[in-house]
Amino acid sequence: MRYSIFKSVLGLLLAQFAILGYSQPPGGLPENAHVELSGELQVFIRENLKTETAEYDYFLERGQGKSPVKLIFEGTHPSQLRSGVGIAVRGTVRRGAVEVTAANFEEGALSTGSASSSAEAAALDARSALVVIVNLSDATHSGAQASSMNDYYFGASNSMSDMYEKITFGQLMISGQVVGPISVTQNAADVCADPFIYADSWLSQAEAQFGINRSSFRHRIFAVPKSMPGCGWTGYANVGCGSSCNAFNRWSDDVNTTSHEFGHNLNLAHAGVGSNQYADYSSFMGYSLSNGVRALDGAHHWQTGWYENINAQSTQTIQSSGTYDVAPLLEVTPSASAPSLYRVDVATGDPYFLSARISQGYDTD
Repeated sequence: MRYSIFKSVLGLLLAQFAILGYSQPPGGLPENAHVELSGELQVFIRENLKTETAEYDYFLERGQGKSPVKLIFEGTHPSQLRSGVGIAVRGTVRRGAVEVTAANFEEGALSTGSASSSAEAAALDARSALVVIVNLSDATHSGAQASSMNDYYFGASNSMSDMYEKITFGQLMISGQVVGPISVTQNAADVCADPFIYADSWLSQAEAQFGINRSSFRHRIFAVPKSMPGCGWTGYANVGCGSSCNAFNRWSDDVNTTSHEFGHNLNLAHAGVGSNQYADYSSFMGYSLSNGVRALDGAHHWQTGWYENINAQSTQTIQSSGTYDVAPLLEVTPSASAPSLYRVDVATGDPYFLSARISQGYDTD
């Protein structure tokens, strides 16, 4: 399938679509209707860390109070798509989703870099995160799980926020609030199918019940019960983050998993080896179920630029054979004695990254 990038505003583009005879139904999306829609693209990764499998879902978000529309791309979708970009589509409604026959994305929507370029990873700033504890009609959190939720995400140690503060040397600070539980009418089967379609109503319920304002939080994290038999995912998160982004976590009590799903919000891909996208067990962006806690691998540190921002001499590209000293990846100011990150470019394919790890801090095991 062919996709294009556009510079003009979405409204002008849709006016061009209208000339072709497509029209948007005034309310709702009736089956088999030809439609043209515009809004913000939401890309989600639906993953099962137990089986080390993942797939992607796409939604068009039309604004608060309107249900997002699931998009089904014909053929192969653009693999570099990320959340938060403007999109205009036309297509046919099938079973409540839109089978896309033409799509245009705002300029810059497709990231062309590999792990060797920044690819709009984590911005060096403070991130605000709201965690909403959600009890479903047939699955709930235990009292102990709910009372410990703040420690899982924002605790002073062994938490998602502490992990990112340590490995970024304070460049990425995550603050937030935990509210809930809220009791919702959806059951586990509903939520397993497409959790994002409930995000708006859950946020509205949390706002009414606890007096919070969703606009104060860029990251909206929904802690759903772990006990959801038959559910095919352990985490469901936005890839990239526009003005806001979401994550749905079943394993909220594991710092590797909470950091992993937040990493997808930061546009981090998986840490893999060969064809197995989860096979780098040294990184929380790899397999997140083994014992102990792990920090982040060299390739992702290169992508984010966290080391280079602190000390430009901490990263180096290897262009010739030789003997090189390497300083370990640590949770302290990068060493000035030797680089901590090496990139080895090859004639074809992605570059290799070399780093060293020692048993310290979040790499203790």
